[in-house]
Amino acid sequence: MRVDVEFHGATLILGHGRVSRRILHDFTHVFPSGSVTAIVGPSGSGKTSLLRAILGEVSPTQGRILVGRRKIATLSASERSRLRRSTVTTIHQDLNLVESLTAWENVLFGLRLAGIKNAHATADEWLERLGLDGVRNMFPATLSGGEQQRVAIARSLAGPHSVVLADEPTGALDETNTRIVIDQFKHFSATGKCCIVVTHDPLVAAGADQVLTFHDGILQ
Repeated sequence: MRVDVEFHGATLILGHGRVSRRILHDFTHVFPSGSVTAIVGPSGSGKTSLLRAILGEVSPTQGRILVGRRKIATLSASERSRLRRSTVTTIHQDLNLVESLTAWENVLFGLRLAGIKNAHATADEWLERLGLDGVRNMFPATLSGGEQQRVAIARSLAGPHSVVLADEPTGALDETNTRIVIDQFKHFSATGKCCIVVTHDPLVAAGADQVLTFHDGILQ
């Protein structure tokens, strides 16, 4: 099923009164299925808040945000939770790996929760795709920061979701592994899915299908 992410005249203001701040201003754009989009710009320009708005964690003060033609602001808390389980997944900067599970088990755990058939083979495939065969039986605490980051990426890309939101997913990676991750984002999107990546990494931006540059909440 095609799942586009759409912004229509969306303005996002965080805070109230004199301490309020405009994070996004009159933003209109469609992030289509089958694409990788890089979101770039200086710190504080609204990039991460854009991802939070897609998840419904913050709501626009005007305009609409739709995921698969569903208006996020009208969803109940339980509907947003179901959306995150079934349609939209996030690769956070803090990774959220389960420390008591091995690298392989971390990927497998999400697949089992989603009821994915052939979960074992799928976990094997994505660990191999991210160059993690050699650490599959290691626990997060024994992995390097870059290895942990790739496990988190494998876990998200392996799942059933149609949209992946990634916040600085290559921050701990060298150039070789960054290129591996870019290739897997492209593989993911080539199956008709949508990948939106907040990044400061020029390699990631160069590998994306489209690049959006923000400054003070405004698309440049």
